[in-house]
Amino acid sequence: MDKPKMRPIEATPVTDRGRQLVMLRDPQGLSEQVLTVPQPVFYLITQFDGNHTLNEIQANYTRRFGQLIFSDKIKEIVQALDNALMLDSDRFRQHREALEQEFRGLDVRPCSHGGKSYPGEAAELARLVDSFFEPPKGPGQPAPGASERPVKGLMAPHIDFLRGGPCFAHAYKELAESPAPDTVVILGIAHTFTQNHFVLTRKSFETPFGVCPSDTELTNGLLARGGIHLLADELAHRTEHSVEFQVVFLQHLFPAAKIVSVLCGAFRDADGNACAPAQAPGVPEFIDALRETVQAAGKRVCLLASVDFSHLGGRFGERIQITPQFLGRVERDDLETLNQAASLDADAFYASATADNDRRHIDATPAVYTLLKALDLEEAKVLKYDQSVEAQTQSVVTFASMVFR
Repeated sequence: MDKPKMRPIEATPVTDRGRQLVMLRDPQGLSEQVLTVPQPVFYLITQFDGNHTLNEIQANYTRRFGQLIFSDKIKEIVQALDNALMLDSDRFRQHREALEQEFRGLDVRPCSHGGKSYPGEAAELARLVDSFFEPPKGPGQPAPGASERPVKGLMAPHIDFLRGGPCFAHAYKELAESPAPDTVVILGIAHTFTQNHFVLTRKSFETPFGVCPSDTELTNGLLARGGIHLLADELAHRTEHSVEFQVVFLQHLFPAAKIVSVLCGAFRDADGNACAPAQAPGVPEFIDALRETVQAAGKRVCLLASVDFSHLGGRFGERIQITPQFLGRVERDDLETLNQAASLDADAFYASATADNDRRHIDATPAVYTLLKALDLEEAKVLKYDQSVEAQTQSVVTFASMVFR
């Protein structure tokens, strides 16, 4: 492998006994290995772009650090990364093809995060979910039947439960106090590259609460209108948490509800550059198909945008200093964007979310835009806003909940 090329891998700075290291993991979950490397090795890995030969990488390292690294050492690093399935290589492509064949043959998408991100046992998980509703952080336990107005749309975070649980609860209290949905279309976020802007699966989803059934009739209707190509990247659902986390809450509160699972990717033009939704291939057509499918369903359907908001700091490739003033500025900007969504103006929301060249790295944009465009809405309200700060990496992730009627 003379010109090694890395796959899209998440790199996170970590400190171990005073040593500055970088942790490498696959956000797609196609490799389950996690590697931790020192900074000089990480520099080498940044050169694995498919354009540099091993000799060029060796020369670049010498210029950067003023010392020689033997080519055998570089080859050893390449081999370790290939063994970990982190390189774009024949080994990885064969592995991916095998996973795709296996996944496509399943009727139920297996639970991926139970026992890891949240309890793997149903009774313990139920207690945890119930605890998120408790004040002072939670909104209080829901009173079913408190509202006669159906919830047409909902926005809830997909950050892990321990950080975002009460924010989830603020959204789900609104849904639990309204007429129960028959089907929830979950608009999750694809945390990996996909060929298409929207990715569907017909599969039901398993959690510790059991199997949450897919609404195959509604899913097939959406595929008939939107195109079978929407299944092309189906493997992206295999370990994606943004749908699974919502299924946990839905099963606990609405055992009879069915789901339609959709992953949304950032809006790009044919050359891969960020662009307005109207110019993104297939986006207007999918939104029209979703609107028509919901209207023709003859049942109570809720669209749920499973999203976080701003992603800033070391974990996301930028150097910032987390201060109260900085966090206050981020909150003001986020609330301005959320208020544009509350005004039901999808284009104003998109413009605010992507301002300054997408400075805040908001992942909510495609799912919330789609929700706003696909539904006939009368009003919306921001329910809760929160921030999760990671001091070690000087990073922050923000998130919020909203209700749309």
